[in-house]
Amino acid sequence: MGLGKSSAGRCRGGLSQALSRLHQLKLLGHTLVVEFAKEQESVQVLSQPSVSEKCKSSEEPVKEEEKVEPSCAKIENGIAPSHGLTFPINSCLKYLYPPPSSAILANIANALASVPKFYVQYEEYLPVPVPPPPIPPLPPEEPPLPEEEEEQLSSGDESEYESDNDEEKESNLHPTLSPSDVFEQPQHVGHKKIEFHISTDIPAVLQINSEKEEKNDLSAATEEINNTGFGRIFPAPSSNDKMETEEEDDEIPSEFISRKDLEKNRLSREEMEKFSVFKNYEPGDPNCRIYVKNLAKQVQEKDLKFIFGRYVDFQSEVERNMFDIRLMKEGRMKGQAFIGLPNEKAAAKALKEANGYVLFEKPMVVYNPPTLSKRTSLVHLFEWRWEDIALECERYLAPNGFGGVQISPPNENVIVTDPKQPWWERYQPVSYKLCSRSGNETEFRDMVTRCNNVGVYIYVDAVINHMCGANAGAGDHATCGSYFNAKTEDFPAVPYSGWDFNDGKCKSRSGNIENYHDISQVRDCRLVSLLDLALGRDSVRSRVAEYMNGLIDAGVAGFRIDAAKHMWPGDVKAVLDKLKDLNTKWFPEGTKPFIYQEVIDLGGEPIKGSEYFGNGRVTEFKYGAKLGTVIRKWNGEKMAYLKNWGEGWGFVPSDRALVFVDNHDNQRGHGAGGSAILTFWDARNMVIFRNVVDGEPFSNWWDNGSNQVAFGRGNKGFIIFNNDDWSLNVTLQTGLPAGTYCDVISGQKEGDHCTAVEVHVAADGMANFLIGNEDEDPFIAIHVDAKL
Repeated sequence: MGLGKSSAGRCRGGLSQALSRLHQLKLLGHTLVVEFAKEQESVQVLSQPSVSEKCKSSEEPVKEEEKVEPSCAKIENGIAPSHGLTFPINSCLKYLYPPPSSAILANIANALASVPKFYVQYEEYLPVPVPPPPIPPLPPEEPPLPEEEEEQLSSGDESEYESDNDEEKESNLHPTLSPSDVFEQPQHVGHKKIEFHISTDIPAVLQINSEKEEKNDLSAATEEINNTGFGRIFPAPSSNDKMETEEEDDEIPSEFISRKDLEKNRLSREEMEKFSVFKNYEPGDPNCRIYVKNLAKQVQEKDLKFIFGRYVDFQSEVERNMFDIRLMKEGRMKGQAFIGLPNEKAAAKALKEANGYVLFEKPMVVYNPPTLSKRTSLVHLFEWRWEDIALECERYLAPNGFGGVQISPPNENVIVTDPKQPWWERYQPVSYKLCSRSGNETEFRDMVTRCNNVGVYIYVDAVINHMCGANAGAGDHATCGSYFNAKTEDFPAVPYSGWDFNDGKCKSRSGNIENYHDISQVRDCRLVSLLDLALGRDSVRSRVAEYMNGLIDAGVAGFRIDAAKHMWPGDVKAVLDKLKDLNTKWFPEGTKPFIYQEVIDLGGEPIKGSEYFGNGRVTEFKYGAKLGTVIRKWNGEKMAYLKNWGEGWGFVPSDRALVFVDNHDNQRGHGAGGSAILTFWDARNMVIFRNVVDGEPFSNWWDNGSNQVAFGRGNKGFIIFNNDDWSLNVTLQTGLPAGTYCDVISGQKEGDHCTAVEVHVAADGMANFLIGNEDEDPFIAIHVDAKL
């Protein structure tokens, strides 16, 4: 607050007195700061003489008829007695404002409306009620109100702001509006009303609005004023709209988008047809997860939570835990996201309401993730860390069609120091706690969630046949720090004791397996001194099943049963019978875990892989070993002999086998293979090939009697090899539709072109192939998804 410094005499004394009274005064929770104003030049005053002139004139005698009432309003009982301001207004104080205009008045009214507390307090200072806030701001171009010298209240039923100057009053040629043209009318509460004389030269749209308010909304406005103290800024919604909005607000927390806003910013079906991203759109099969594509680069996880959080009951801990968002920001899946929702019903509703919603100027494409029935390839990420596996799922495995990952054992194991922490220490459990050098339990769960969310499932290498080696000693030298004593067979972190091991059943002299032709020794004695668990005991079975069920709860899809050959098939079945169905967050209700058992059956031993078919699939070690000898042309083997590859070679039937080229065992000479084992570092395009041709019949075999062979898979794919020491140039029947195909070995399809070799298939399905014997990868593969 500033006080006129140009005042003199008694006026100066009055100002000093006012300053001393007002400065540092506590008012409505605030402290006033009052000081003399600096000299001002060219200050426009509203028709009144300057403060100094008024004060000066008050010192000069005036005639009786020339006396004029002071222009400052007087309050007999003080400024605001209810707030402790009992002293009278100083008549020398005058606020200096520019002339009022319609825009200024509208802005003042809106400011009052936007600060309810101030609005109510301001009302208490006035001798009459303050009118409710007006309609939205008037255009600034409107003519200003006529300048007025005084504002007096009449003693009649109505009061007006009028000029004391008759000439100014006569010069005001603009007709006035009634109060209802500008303000809604409050109910009469015993106070006098305020009326503005404002120019009626306003835009037609405002006149129309005023008429509507007069005719339709006056009673509603009065009711709202009584309830809230304010008028309407926007048209009041109908009762039906109000009820619908209230129900929506009750159902959906305010931090999530409303259904109304979703509908408002969502493309119609006709509009979607104009966007290429919706071409051939199919929602997919119902699932508790949804897949979102075509996201703008600005999108963050919080944006997706704002939209999809409305389908989750956050008061339910179960639903909160099942809600998950994974936004891809790197790799080939950049701009896509997977949303995990509590159930299929919520996911179906989210898909219906959010598909086509425009987020950052790009419409989202929402559908159920494609089924994984054609993703039949697993990758063994041996000894990888959980965080690295999660990233690999998102960046590489999911975009390239991999269906799952086999991981190293996640449970606590002994720490071996001599040699220093070898790979095989992971196969010597101390407890079933989830901490290893791959990561802790939190990191493990995060990996499972992230991989599942992009459609790559986790298969755990489950070590349940035994605990650590008999010579592991005693102490807490384990990955979680759990105490154990191998000599006394004490594992309190499980817990297991000496009663839980097969020492009494083993018939060998050393307690270890000494004769692999003795079935009992193989299954009841120690495998290379590893303490053999008594899986014939139900208590042991229950503890193993508890461990595996915990992994199922975390979201794993299945298990590789390590050393299954060293357990009785009935004992394995008894454990598996105790397992839960898979987590319904990612898998259909009633889905059983996928089981494949490590049974090294190379022939020549009494234990056969077929004994374990009733429990699940069996690893076929002969597959990689035999294929290696053929490709390397050892022992007179030729690729032409592969025409009856599979059961014709004595392998486990296809529907019972899990086949692989290499794993951590045969790479190190265990379980057959050794130097014959083949290792492929980049098989991604052939994984895609396998997915495309899955289920198609073997067809169009061709060979040259040596090591040049070719075959098709129905009308979906064709592959040709040259493993001879000379070039291949041949025209063959592919069985594929006519067109140009990209070879997925030397390159791939990108957009509308091939990055390397092109293959042209004629109308009759014939195509010419040319492969040199010195090519780095002397084979060609084409499939219908690589067709231009």
